[in-house]
Amino acid sequence: YGNETKGIITSINLYDYSFKNNIEFGVYSEQGFVSKFKKSSDIDAWFECKKIAENNEVVFIKRPVYETKKFIINFRKNYVKSDIIFDSTDRFYGYRRNKETSDKRLNDFPDELELGSTTSQRPKREKQKKKDMPKPHSGYCIRTGIEIPYNPNIPLSREAWNVWSMYSDDDFGEQYCHRTGKKSYGRTSMRKPELN
Repeated sequence: YGNETKGIITSINLYDYSFKNNIEFGVYSEQGFVSKFKKSSDIDAWFECKKIAENNEVVFIKRPVYETKKFIINFRKNYVKSDIIFDSTDRFYGYRRNKETSDKRLNDFPDELELGSTTSQRPKREKQKKKDMPKPHSGYCIRTGIEIPYNPNIPLSREAWNVWSMYSDDDFGEQYCHRTGKKSYGRTSMRKPELN
């Protein structure tokens, strides 16, 4: 829907099921002088989608396979194909649908595969009883040190993440430990947000 200055594009179907059971997206845009200086909604949408994907079970994973070529000066990766490394979609089809869920999460899988490499199983998570599970607590932004929800997968405040995402360097040295808030002097990063 739109006119000369405003518009909205959305995936939602206008009936109750969509509102109650689906995650629907919509993009609202408005042309104007001030809108050029506003924060990007793309970054907010990416951040929210990443959080949803990491906190829910995996149904299907397909990853690119690269061949690494070693030259005198540098290494170069060539895309070869894509492989399906996890698929539980069959439980959603057929007369008897399987209601069982997997404990697999997005971070249990590699981002890419190397041609000819053997895949090693990642360690399985141990299921904890509810009484043994630690209570959620606050963490600290690894860049600014401000208090944020504890989540090693998202150890930056929203503002710090907006800056970090421009370069997306997982190994860039940050200033604080996500768990304790202590100064890390560059020994923490997105890949390793906590001091040992």
